[in-house]
Amino acid sequence: MSADNGVYILTTSTDDGGFEHRVTHAQAIDNIEYDPDYEQFNKKELILYFGNCIVHTDISDAEKEAYSIYEELIDNGYIVEYGICYIDARDITFPSQN
Repeated sequence: MSADNGVYILTTSTDDGGFEHRVTHAQAIDNIEYDPDYEQFNKKELILYFGNCIVHTDISDAEKEAYSIYEELIDNGYIVEYGICYIDARDITFPSQN
C-alpha cells in the first residue's frame, strides 16, 4: 500500500511581483490540480492544503521548514513516499479564503 504523501513547498506570486512560499505535509496532493472550472489549480483545495501554513517570502526559510517537517516524520517512523517536493504556481496568487 502506498503512503501517497510528501512534504510540499507551494510557490505563488504576490501582487507586488514577489513570491510566497507555503509548506505542508499532505497526502493526495494531486487534489489541488482537479478543478471543475478548468482552471490551473483548484482554489478550494489549495486553501484546504495550504491555507493555514506559515507564509514565507524567502525560499530558504520554506526549505528549512520543509526539511524540519520531513526529519520529524522520519524520526517518528513515518514513511514520506515523495520526500520534499516543489509546486510551482508562480503564475497565480494564493486564493482568498473569503
